[in-house]
Amino acid sequence: MIAEPLDRELNRKARFWPADPDDEDTLPVVDYGGLLVFVYRDAESKEVQVSVDLDTVDPRLLLRGVPGGLVPLHITVQGETVYRSNADPVSAALHQLLRILDPNPGDSEGPQPKDAAHDHLVTALTTQKTPHRQAGDSAGQYVVIDLPCGLHTMHVHNPLNETYGFDWDITDDDAQQLLTGTWRLGSADTAHRIRSLLNALPR
Repeated sequence: MIAEPLDRELNRKARFWPADPDDEDTLPVVDYGGLLVFVYRDAESKEVQVSVDLDTVDPRLLLRGVPGGLVPLHITVQGETVYRSNADPVSAALHQLLRILDPNPGDSEGPQPKDAAHDHLVTALTTQKTPHRQAGDSAGQYVVIDLPCGLHTMHVHNPLNETYGFDWDITDDDAQQLLTGTWRLGSADTAHRIRSLLNALPR
């Protein structure tokens, strides 16, 4: 008999429990392989909160050879990565720095940029003396920044027009995408954000 793949097994066995109407301290929860995800509205803050509890997680979900039993998690909101854990501490540090630099990633409700274009970004980076290079493929032109924390590279490009902003990603030395996001900024502000990231990273 062929063993059932782990993802199918866990998907099939996943369970949801609503809050107990007789106990106001209980919360609705999804159980996925012992990983508990609580989703609820906080009465005081009026925020919808999502909480992940790993105390009872299935050991098969843990990354092998990683101290502390890390569970690889990738959390998105409207398709935007807001959290991603992996065995690479550099990537985790990058994620935290980017969240600090950009507390509202992809915010489309703010003022629209007016000059978010590849050439303008290159000029701004050059003016700030930020090391960079250029590359291109079928998707367009990219600004490429080699990060000082190891074998990680940042790519920045505008896929639409000057009022869109810039998409960015960070890849490892195997060209695997680790982090992605969108900055609704003009060229000068984007160059400044890249410079701030570089200055914050250890060398």
